[in-house]
Amino acid sequence: MNKIKTGSTFNVSLEILDNFTNRPMIIDDAISIEARIYSYKNELISVPTPEIVNQDLYPGFILLKVSGKDTEKWPIGEAYLNIKLNINNDENILKTDTYKFIIEDDTNGY
Repeated sequence: MNKIKTGSTFNVSLEILDNFTNRPMIIDDAISIEARIYSYKNELISVPTPEIVNQDLYPGFILLKVSGKDTEKWPIGEAYLNIKLNINNDENILKTDTYKFIIEDDTNGY
């Protein structure tokens, strides 16, 4: 299972695939991305900033970011990343799977 230490920058690269073709879905202005990170107690601990990478070079890829300053406050234990895509601001909402990871204490700086 993936792990992150408190105080570390959280950067996750994800590829969004079309459910029907299983090919990368081009991310453009018609698609809005929302991401949330929840603790094992189901408390919202962060809202990552989504960045759409160059779709000509890396079709379907997005980057989700949280600064190390924000991760310093994260509780130790399991956490869950949920992502929601909305296409054309209508009711065509796609949700990806939940991604689970472990938050470890970095008070010693290692």
